[in-house]
Amino acid sequence: MVSPKGMQHVTAFSRPETVPAAPAVARKPSLWILNSWRDLVLYVCTPLVIVPVFILAQARGSAEDIYLFVAAFGAMGHHLPGMIRAYGDRALFQRFRWRFIFAPIFLVAVCVIFFLWDLKGIVLIAFIWGLWHGMMQTYGFCRSTMRKWAHSLRSRVASILHCAGSGLPPQFFSRRSA
Repeated sequence: MVSPKGMQHVTAFSRPETVPAAPAVARKPSLWILNSWRDLVLYVCTPLVIVPVFILAQARGSAEDIYLFVAAFGAMGHHLPGMIRAYGDRALFQRFRWRFIFAPIFLVAVCVIFFLWDLKGIVLIAFIWGLWHGMMQTYGFCRSTMRKWAHSLRSRVASILHCAGSGLPPQFFSRRSA
Protein backbone atom coordinates (compact mmCIF):
# COMPACT_ATOMS: atom_id res chain seq x y z
CA MET A 1 0.00 0.00 0.00
CA VAL A 2 1.51 3.34 -1.04
CA SER A 3 0.63 6.49 0.87
CA PRO A 4 -0.06 9.79 -0.90
CA LYS A 5 3.37 11.18 -0.02
CA GLY A 6 5.26 8.40 -1.87
CA MET A 7 5.79 6.30 1.24
CA GLN A 8 4.85 2.65 1.53
CA HIS A 9 3.47 0.89 4.59
CA VAL A 10 5.75 -2.01 5.65
CA THR A 11 4.51 -4.54 8.20
CA ALA A 12 7.50 -6.94 8.19
CA PHE A 13 9.11 -4.98 11.01
CA SER A 14 8.25 -5.40 14.66
CA ARG A 15 5.81 -2.50 14.39
CA PRO A 16 4.33 -1.00 11.22
CA GLU A 17 6.58 1.65 9.72
CA THR A 18 6.59 3.74 6.59
CA VAL A 19 9.60 3.76 4.33
CA PRO A 20 10.25 5.51 1.02
CA ALA A 21 8.75 3.63 -1.89
CA ALA A 22 11.34 1.74 -3.93
CA PRO A 23 11.24 2.30 -7.67
CA ALA A 24 9.84 -0.72 -9.50
CA VAL A 25 12.47 -2.46 -11.59
CA ALA A 26 11.27 -4.85 -14.24
CA ARG A 27 13.22 -8.10 -14.06
CA LYS A 28 13.98 -10.12 -17.13
CA PRO A 29 12.09 -13.45 -16.95
CA SER A 30 14.37 -16.42 -16.31
CA LEU A 31 13.96 -20.15 -15.82
CA TRP A 32 16.70 -20.20 -13.16
CA ILE A 33 15.80 -20.25 -9.47
CA LEU A 34 18.70 -18.04 -8.36
CA ASN A 35 20.94 -17.70 -11.42
CA SER A 36 22.76 -20.14 -13.68
CA TRP A 37 25.94 -20.49 -11.59
CA ARG A 38 24.29 -20.68 -8.18
CA ASP A 39 21.71 -23.18 -9.45
CA LEU A 40 24.52 -25.28 -10.92
CA VAL A 41 26.51 -25.30 -7.68
CA LEU A 42 23.65 -25.65 -5.19
CA TYR A 43 21.29 -28.02 -7.01
CA VAL A 44 23.17 -29.86 -9.76
CA CYS A 45 26.71 -30.27 -8.41
CA THR A 46 25.82 -31.07 -4.80
CA PRO A 47 25.83 -34.86 -5.42
CA LEU A 48 29.31 -34.53 -6.92
CA VAL A 49 30.51 -33.38 -3.51
CA ILE A 50 28.31 -35.58 -1.32
CA VAL A 51 28.96 -38.95 -3.02
CA PRO A 52 32.79 -38.91 -2.58
CA VAL A 53 32.42 -37.69 1.02
CA PHE A 54 29.95 -40.51 1.70
CA ILE A 55 32.28 -43.12 0.13
CA LEU A 56 35.18 -41.84 2.24
CA ALA A 57 32.99 -41.89 5.36
CA GLN A 58 31.99 -45.50 4.69
CA ALA A 59 35.66 -46.50 4.70
CA ARG A 60 36.23 -44.84 8.07
CA GLY A 61 33.00 -45.37 10.01
CA SER A 62 30.00 -47.62 10.40
CA ALA A 63 26.69 -47.06 8.65
CA GLU A 64 25.09 -46.14 11.99
CA ASP A 65 27.69 -43.44 12.64
CA ILE A 66 27.14 -41.96 9.19
CA TYR A 67 23.36 -42.07 9.66
CA LEU A 68 23.55 -40.36 13.05
CA PHE A 69 25.87 -37.64 11.73
CA VAL A 70 23.68 -36.97 8.68
CA ALA A 71 20.50 -36.99 10.79
CA ALA A 72 21.95 -34.62 13.41
CA PHE A 73 23.48 -32.29 10.83
CA GLY A 74 20.34 -32.34 8.68
CA ALA A 75 18.06 -31.78 11.65
CA MET A 76 20.06 -28.76 12.76
CA GLY A 77 20.01 -27.25 9.27
CA HIS A 78 16.33 -28.04 8.86
CA HIS A 79 14.84 -27.14 12.23
CA LEU A 80 16.99 -24.23 13.42
CA PRO A 81 16.11 -21.82 10.57
CA GLY A 82 12.43 -22.71 10.93
CA MET A 83 12.48 -22.08 14.69
CA ILE A 84 14.37 -18.82 14.24
CA ARG A 85 11.78 -17.65 11.72
CA ALA A 86 8.75 -18.89 13.66
CA TYR A 87 9.77 -17.56 17.05
CA GLY A 88 12.00 -14.68 15.95
CA ASP A 89 9.72 -12.98 13.42
CA ARG A 90 7.31 -10.96 15.56
CA ALA A 91 4.73 -10.51 12.82
CA LEU A 92 4.67 -14.24 12.05
CA PHE A 93 4.52 -15.13 15.75
CA GLN A 94 1.63 -12.72 16.31
CA ARG A 95 -0.24 -14.24 13.36
CA PHE A 96 0.14 -17.84 14.61
CA ARG A 97 0.67 -17.17 18.32
CA TRP A 98 -1.57 -19.89 19.77
CA ARG A 99 -0.38 -22.49 17.27
CA PHE A 100 3.29 -21.76 18.11
CA ILE A 101 2.61 -21.90 21.84
CA PHE A 102 0.28 -24.91 22.17
CA ALA A 103 1.41 -27.20 19.33
CA PRO A 104 4.80 -28.05 20.93
CA ILE A 105 3.15 -28.56 24.32
CA PHE A 106 0.55 -30.86 22.75
CA LEU A 107 3.17 -32.87 20.85
CA VAL A 108 5.35 -33.35 23.95
CA ALA A 109 2.29 -34.43 25.96
CA VAL A 110 1.26 -36.97 23.30
CA CYS A 111 4.78 -38.39 23.09
CA VAL A 112 5.05 -38.68 26.89
CA ILE A 113 1.66 -40.42 27.11
CA PHE A 114 2.61 -42.88 24.36
CA PHE A 115 5.93 -43.54 26.11
CA LEU A 116 4.47 -44.01 29.60
CA TRP A 117 1.68 -46.32 28.42
CA ASP A 118 4.06 -48.18 26.09
CA LEU A 119 1.91 -47.48 23.05
CA LYS A 120 3.52 -48.12 19.66
CA GLY A 121 1.13 -46.02 17.55
CA ILE A 122 3.38 -42.96 17.78
CA VAL A 123 5.76 -44.65 15.34
CA LEU A 124 2.94 -44.95 12.79
CA ILE A 125 1.90 -41.35 13.40
CA ALA A 126 5.50 -40.16 12.97
CA PHE A 127 5.85 -42.25 9.80
CA ILE A 128 2.68 -40.84 8.23
CA TRP A 129 3.62 -37.31 9.26
CA GLY A 130 7.13 -37.81 7.83
CA LEU A 131 5.67 -38.91 4.49
CA TRP A 132 3.31 -35.94 4.41
CA HIS A 133 6.04 -33.49 5.46
CA GLY A 134 8.49 -34.77 2.84
CA MET A 135 5.84 -34.61 0.13
CA MET A 136 4.93 -31.04 1.08
CA GLN A 137 8.59 -30.01 0.95
CA THR A 138 8.91 -31.61 -2.48
CA TYR A 139 5.66 -29.92 -3.51
CA GLY A 140 7.02 -26.54 -2.38
CA PHE A 141 10.21 -27.09 -4.36
CA CYS A 142 8.18 -28.16 -7.41
CA ARG A 143 5.97 -25.08 -7.11
CA SER A 144 8.96 -22.76 -6.79
CA THR A 145 10.46 -24.19 -9.97
CA MET A 146 7.14 -24.49 -11.83
CA ARG A 147 6.27 -20.86 -11.15
CA LYS A 148 8.84 -20.00 -13.76
CA TRP A 149 6.81 -21.84 -16.38
CA ALA A 150 3.13 -21.94 -15.56
CA HIS A 151 0.53 -20.90 -13.02
CA SER A 152 -2.20 -23.21 -14.21
CA LEU A 153 -4.13 -25.89 -12.39
CA ARG A 154 -2.41 -28.43 -14.65
CA SER A 155 1.03 -27.43 -13.29
CA ARG A 156 -0.23 -27.72 -9.69
CA VAL A 157 -1.65 -31.18 -10.36
CA ALA A 158 1.63 -32.17 -12.04
CA SER A 159 3.52 -31.05 -8.92
CA ILE A 160 1.27 -33.08 -6.63
CA LEU A 161 1.58 -36.16 -8.84
CA HIS A 162 5.36 -35.74 -8.89
CA CYS A 163 5.41 -35.62 -5.08
CA ALA A 164 3.23 -38.69 -4.72
CA GLY A 165 5.08 -40.57 -7.45
CA SER A 166 8.55 -39.86 -6.12
CA GLY A 167 7.85 -39.99 -2.38
CA LEU A 168 5.37 -42.76 -1.71
CA PRO A 169 6.54 -45.75 -3.81
CA PRO A 170 10.03 -45.97 -2.24
CA GLN A 171 8.43 -46.14 1.21
CA PHE A 172 5.93 -48.84 0.35
CA PHE A 173 8.22 -51.01 -1.77
CA SER A 174 11.38 -50.78 0.30
CA ARG A 175 12.47 -53.82 2.26
CA ARG A 176 13.46 -53.45 5.83
CA SER A 177 16.51 -55.42 6.89
CA ALA A 178 16.10 -57.44 10.06
